[in-house]
Amino acid sequence: MALLAMSGDWHGELGWGIAVLRAAKDEGASLLVQTGDFGFSWPGLDRVRAVDKLNKAAENIGLPVLFVRGNHDNAPDFFKLQPEPEGYAKLREWIWYLPDGARVEWEEGVTIGGLGGATSSDAGWRLEDEARRRKHRTLYWPEEVVDRRGAVRLMQGGPLDVLVSHDLPAGPWEEGYWRISRDPGFERSAMIDKEIIAGVREATTPRLHVFGHWHIRKSIDTGQPGHLLEGLGMNGHRLGNLFSWDSETNKITDLEVKWGPKK
Repeated sequence: MALLAMSGDWHGELGWGIAVLRAAKDEGASLLVQTGDFGFSWPGLDRVRAVDKLNKAAENIGLPVLFVRGNHDNAPDFFKLQPEPEGYAKLREWIWYLPDGARVEWEEGVTIGGLGGATSSDAGWRLEDEARRRKHRTLYWPEEVVDRRGAVRLMQGGPLDVLVSHDLPAGPWEEGYWRISRDPGFERSAMIDKEIIAGVREATTPRLHVFGHWHIRKSIDTGQPGHLLEGLGMNGHRLGNLFSWDSETNKITDLEVKWGPKK
């Protein structure tokens, strides 16, 4: 049996990430999987120092972090990383990036596939702000979208136990998740992203498909018994940003992150 922890968007909040690590380790998880908007490449953040601190915390706690890219992560930076033979690329010894289309094998033969990226519903104001400040490619990256080539690699690789995406797949459950962009082009792009993810889900038949992006904790009824579809909340959500998954029973348990004053 492998026990994995799954966490939603962190948006570069170092203290939150460390608190999540502690909660996941207390549950007995052997790996922490993060669904994107990792956020440690954001402008204004000393990312080298921040990732060093997160790596040190992960080492001290004894729990590695495996993450996919989100729409608010600097995609070109991640595309430059060279994967290890295990399938992931190391930011640090305990912080691992799972490239689009890559898969890793964890304890008990559990296979985990990654397909990051999503279209930003707030791309309009991000582009306007970049233009106003004359600092392009600091808040928005055109490469943010789901990568088709990565999707093809996953579909050709066969079944997965766990599929990690940033956005959710297209389906009847989409109602309530849409945020309309001011630019119809971005709305069309978001629809394409979701269709690609749905195709990967159908081809790889994961027992667990987990995503973030929308900052909503929700277990979605897909009508497919034994195949879970789980959305996660964001940093600051004491309940909703983290759950554990038991590979033997296919059971999830929501975990509380001890962070800040209780409400």
